[in-house]
Amino acid sequence: MIHCENLVFQYSDDNFSLKIPTLEIGKSEKVAIIGPSGCGKTTLLKLISGILRPESGTIKIDGQLVSNLSRKGSQEFRIQNIGLVPQRFELLDYLTIEENVLLPYRISAALPLHSEAKNRAGKLMKRVGITRHSDRFPELLSQGERQRTALCRGLITSPKVILADEPTGNLDPENQSKITDLLLEQAADIGATVVMVTHEPTLLPLFDRTINLMEVRTK
Repeated sequence: MIHCENLVFQYSDDNFSLKIPTLEIGKSEKVAIIGPSGCGKTTLLKLISGILRPESGTIKIDGQLVSNLSRKGSQEFRIQNIGLVPQRFELLDYLTIEENVLLPYRISAALPLHSEAKNRAGKLMKRVGITRHSDRFPELLSQGERQRTALCRGLITSPKVILADEPTGNLDPENQSKITDLLLEQAADIGATVVMVTHEPTLLPLFDRTINLMEVRTK
């Protein structure tokens, strides 16, 4: 599903660079990415999602060469095929919870907002226990409820790939397990590949495989 080869990326304003000779993640595989802070875990997710573009090398998702897409093409591919679940939620304060969940349908003409999408939003919110908050704004929700909203938004398009960047980092241990269970369960329902960055060793047994980025990248 995800194939990276001879990947090289460097930020222009510092000395950090990320070099990955090869990385392969299979269809419907659930993979945890670990490694020390600053080793490039978030950068890798941004490269796979097309938010960042590598200096050289290739990234393919489901056979599509995404590393060479234009900015617009990359955005459209991401919205249609990739679900993002960030650590800091990134919810819009002026939108209700339901509107935040449906946000991917509001920012791209490639995803028309139709009744099926609204029905799916309702089912997802019910599954994660936030239906009663659908008309509320994010500031009125707890950390766990906001994270569940971000999870629903990441799943709303039934993406082929879900990229989660420490989605449990702001939660207590009990909610960490609950959110991860929900993420993997919902991903299994739609056959999605999951790549999740985490610093929580207790969550690793929930995944098919763990990749230590320090063992994959080269200096």
